[in-house]
Amino acid sequence: MNYEREVKRALARAIREAGNMSRLQEKTGLPYSVINKLNNGQNQIRRMPLETLWRLFPELEMRFFRDERPSGVTVRNEGANAGSIRNQGPTIIHGDNHGDIRIGDTIGGANAAAGRGCSVEELRKLVVNSEALSDGSKVRIMKILLEEEA
Repeated sequence: MNYEREVKRALARAIREAGNMSRLQEKTGLPYSVINKLNNGQNQIRRMPLETLWRLFPELEMRFFRDERPSGVTVRNEGANAGSIRNQGPTIIHGDNHGDIRIGDTIGGANAAAGRGCSVEELRKLVVNSEALSDGSKVRIMKILLEEEA
């Protein structure tokens, strides 16, 4: 995973969701110049102080070891359907292009129970049969599911 690219993408989203950099400044308490320099590449993302990272992304979760992960499978999907698929409680596909999709909405079809969890095998079947995901996204998700099992 390219963490620098992920943080840049997240920063752009934070600015967009706040409305602009000035509003993000008000929300985070960070100086406008810090946000601006990170946004325009003047300051390198990889050199950002942790305090700045936490203030920009207060919902950020970080795990240093595999056993610290919540139970279930987490899949990162980058590309046109960027987002994540989780098997923690209800299985949710979250993508930038379409908000939250629960099984039963787009991915599971009419026969699936909306908002329910599923096994990894069932998740594989849903991904393969999904019309909401591109073929490239399906391949990336399946590769990640295989890596999780290893």
